Amino acid sequence: MVSDAPWLQNWIGGPMQIPQVLILGASHAEMPIVVHAKERGCHVTIIGLSLYKPNLKFCDNFFRIDYSSYKKVAKIIEEYSITHLIPGCNDFALLNATRLANAYNLAPHLFDTFAVATSIHHKHLFRETIQKIGLNAPPHLVVTEVGFSHELIADGTPVLVKPVDLSGGIGITLIKNKKYL
Repeated sequence: MVSDAPWLQNWIGGPMQIPQVLILGASHAEMPIVVHAKERGCHVTIIGLSLYKPNLKFCDNFFRIDYSSYKKVAKIIEEYSITHLIPGCNDFALLNATRLANAYNLAPHLFDTFAVATSIHHKHLFRETIQKIGLNAPPHLVVTEVGFSHELIADGTPVLVKPVDLSGGIGITLIKNKKYL
């Protein structure tokens, strides 16, 4: 917690700066992060398109912006002299936080490089990576256009269709009959 104790300020060479924390995400999943940061005396700014209203009781600033937008988040980092960046509980938040942390030197040692983060959080890239190092991965097919060859899928074999948008399991569908593809 930030202290006003004069002896501590003199010992560290002047007044302690209050950590400026930016949290990429404003849902219920980020609530423990917000509370934890405030309990430690941080100035907390939250950004996101949706808002879990109890977060407003604890944050100092809230901006309804898309946390996956590099330019919009960079502007907040610069305008509010952000010293700590915390991704919320979403792949898009993590990927953007990784880019920003490295670009703005916000504890980049705590983040992977953007290339590593991308290879982990994009399903098809992750499968390719683990297969390259000899680990097993379920068979998969990346479809980029309508009208792909259904012959690639065996009759009677269930197919799990997963969107590539990284959205936490939303949109996953089990297809048991090829005619529904």
